[in-house]
Amino acid sequence: MQFSVKDFDFKIIANPDAGRSGQSASFNVEGTCIPPGTDFKWLFGDGKGATGDSVSHTYADPGSYAVTAKATFDVEGEGQAREITRNLTYKVDSSGSVTIVLPPAIEDGRGVVNVKYFFTLLTKGMPSKTEYNWYVNDRSAGKGETGALTFSKVANYTVTVKADWTDSGGQAREITASRSFDIGPEPSLSITALNGTSGETGKPYRFQASPEGIPGEARYTWYVNGKQVGTGDENTPYTLKPTDAKTYNIGLVAAWETNGAKQTASAEMKFTATAPASTSSSDSGGSSTSSGDTSAPPTSSGGLQTCTICNGTPAGTLIYASLWDGKVSQNTGYLGGTNPACKKMTLSPGHYSVHVSWLRNLAEGEIAARQGSYDTAIDVVAGGSNSFSFSPQ
Repeated sequence: MQFSVKDFDFKIIANPDAGRSGQSASFNVEGTCIPPGTDFKWLFGDGKGATGDSVSHTYADPGSYAVTAKATFDVEGEGQAREITRNLTYKVDSSGSVTIVLPPAIEDGRGVVNVKYFFTLLTKGMPSKTEYNWYVNDRSAGKGETGALTFSKVANYTVTVKADWTDSGGQAREITASRSFDIGPEPSLSITALNGTSGETGKPYRFQASPEGIPGEARYTWYVNGKQVGTGDENTPYTLKPTDAKTYNIGLVAAWETNGAKQTASAEMKFTATAPASTSSSDSGGSSTSSGDTSAPPTSSGGLQTCTICNGTPAGTLIYASLWDGKVSQNTGYLGGTNPACKKMTLSPGHYSVHVSWLRNLAEGEIAARQGSYDTAIDVVAGGSNSFSFSPQ
């Protein structure tokens, strides 16, 4: 049987009609009078090829590609091979994406000025020759798949990456990604004296860390006159009970890591301890206590009394009361929070000076007014209810 070349024809069928980079596309031949033993060789326009009447291919980059299928066959009686070539322009769109990955400190809202942060990119399906350009508030800030950025001012920033490439058809392509965040001030540390910066020997005085911009995982170390006396986190106070009348240097150091680099902040405070004031009687027989004066203790009578001292504040506030009857100092310890809200104490009847300290959990967005102290007085009465409640003032 003679075979005529004019009876043989075919076309290329692509599925899908248009592809996406990184995704497989199939190519098949569909024709009439295809001679037995015909060989099909494919060129996909990106330097790669395949053989067979049904093939598949994955394009790495978006663009327009010239797909060629060449059929080689023998014509009976001619003794030589013949060829027929068909072409198809195949369009490949980008399926790539770019996402900016923020450094952990900035992601957690703890970014601060004058620290170098490293931003990375999460890419998917992007062309291999993509160029990445970084911008901070629309100002050029470098190139590459990693951005090393430092922020000099406290402000809100927008970091943008523009991914640029040229497709196989010579057309410029671009996609962008952006992230916005706040940068705060440099970390700082101070000490808050919950009971003041001076007082008498033998009494307890508490000091609290007051950090600004320091990560929550930081560790704090307390010092007195250069000697380490305690460690903990920012919520761990230090209690000084001076034994000598002199000036004490209270020191505090916070330590943490940012981007693998160790950082510290420190603070100092002086506390002056004095000997308790002595009391004496008047020789004239007259009273030295004027109307409204609560400093002189009244005559006490009766045995020891059971007194109840309570935290009269909402949840989240701690109360600490130091009681002084002119001879002995006693304290309640912290009341409230995870501690009991009330404490029973055994006191002698009489007049007591009370120094009340309070510490409140820092609310969201709050940067100050989270602790304080004040002085007041109570009278313990023999046979009375002797129940007292203290709140912040």
